[in-house]
Amino acid sequence: MIIILDGPDGAGKTTLAKLLEQSLRNEGYDTLFTCEPTKTPYGQEIRRILAGGTEEEKKDLTKMFVRDRAQHVEDMKKWSSEGKTVISDRYRYSTVVYQHLQGEDTDELIALNRDFPSPDITFIVTTDDVEVLLSRITSRGQALDFFETKNNLTTAIEEYSKMKEYFPSDNIIFLDCSKALEENVSVMTDIIKEWSRR
Repeated sequence: MIIILDGPDGAGKTTLAKLLEQSLRNEGYDTLFTCEPTKTPYGQEIRRILAGGTEEEKKDLTKMFVRDRAQHVEDMKKWSSEGKTVISDRYRYSTVVYQHLQGEDTDELIALNRDFPSPDITFIVTTDDVEVLLSRITSRGQALDFFETKNNLTTAIEEYSKMKEYFPSDNIIFLDCSKALEENVSVMTDIIKEWSRR
């Protein structure tokens, strides 16, 4: 089984993904946590560029995300075939949102990612209130990056809300990040257990 958690910065999806992994392990699932960008050479290069690459380097990010994802998909399929419940922090939805924020055309981004397989379940952790995200991000005490401005976070929320339209074959479930972590983990765990019984 392949499960994705995605959503805008500040939504708490990484924390939720790790809590979900523990919850499922407690239920007897053989879990494996992974993320994008990956730890492969492509993923490491993406992280380097995001942390301070040149504007010229950033122009190649979309292609690099796609290459990194192609390898990640093969790995996730392999792990899933071995009986593991794979939980990934981010997938193609992030590329559509964040590369759009950097000026890429949304339709082209969707087309580049359309042929990747649909996960079994995708949880998009988000909110209608951008102030929730800003409050969480600023509480970290770090300088805001390009994606963490109010305008860009507002656009990210809007783009994530369209993911069922962008990827209609995907089993996408939206979670409200303003709810308690325990509540969202419980909801996700119950949904996965129900799906497993099919």
